[in-house]
Amino acid sequence: TNILPERLTEFLFWREMATNPRILAAQVAEQELAAQLAEARPIRRKNTPDLSLQANSALSIFMNENGKEKVLFEKNSDTPLPMASLTKLMSALVAMEEYPTDQKIAISPTILAEEGDTGFLRVEDVFTVKDLLYLLLIESSNDAASALADPIGREVFVERMNEKARSLGFQNTVFFNPTGLDSDEPANYSTTRELSILTSHILGNYPQIFDILGLREFDLFTLQGEFHHTMVNTNELLHDASWQVPILGGKTGWTPLAQGCLLLVVESPKKNGLLISVILGSDDRFGEMREMVDWAYQSYRW
Repeated sequence: TNILPERLTEFLFWREMATNPRILAAQVAEQELAAQLAEARPIRRKNTPDLSLQANSALSIFMNENGKEKVLFEKNSDTPLPMASLTKLMSALVAMEEYPTDQKIAISPTILAEEGDTGFLRVEDVFTVKDLLYLLLIESSNDAASALADPIGREVFVERMNEKARSLGFQNTVFFNPTGLDSDEPANYSTTRELSILTSHILGNYPQIFDILGLREFDLFTLQGEFHHTMVNTNELLHDASWQVPILGGKTGWTPLAQGCLLLVVESPKKNGLLISVILGSDDRFGEMREMVDWAYQSYRW
């Protein structure tokens, strides 16, 4: 008996809330405002200093859980520049589209003639495409890139890379080789904006590439089960215990022409999306990448 008046009062209150047009309109307006604020986030904080980087080009983009993107920082993001071993993101993508991951590839003298000796490969070693992807992405092995191009031929493989770039709508990305080396050929070039689009495409279609890129180390074995060597990721930020930003994965690159290049994907501060950040032409790629990500974390309301 004592609780009946309370329940009646509560019932009358909610009936009024549900039938009063002004209250309903206010509720709807509040919901719309909340939705607009959520859509606009992250929002730049007032009076935060601008970021200045020495890199030739830089871009940082927030991609929310629905795939919508917002530029947080950019510098010369549409300027075509040499990309060095960031090339290997496209090499990995084409390899995954061209071959089954359990296809076997034998290492030949021609493959080992590629400039650079990363990967510690030997003539007559046989690896699966999956093994070679680990070498390509963790150690940035040029020999692995050459091996992945070998089954269909280097020229055809590179053409597939350019076809993929065109299919993604790229106008300022061209590949001349699967490695990113620039000593004997014109340098592969791209823009930080188009590399961020490539990254979004990989994350949406071949996320296992970034599963590999996020590994600090990984043991490689031959097909016979013999230990080959421990691969160590070239991305120094993965090994930096003092930096607590959760890294999904990244790709390094360096040549004398391109200078330091780095692409990094990290979780957003509230874990409601990802930050895709790219740097081309830097004398301090790891330091400037850390500076850019820290700035984005601190300069926006998430």
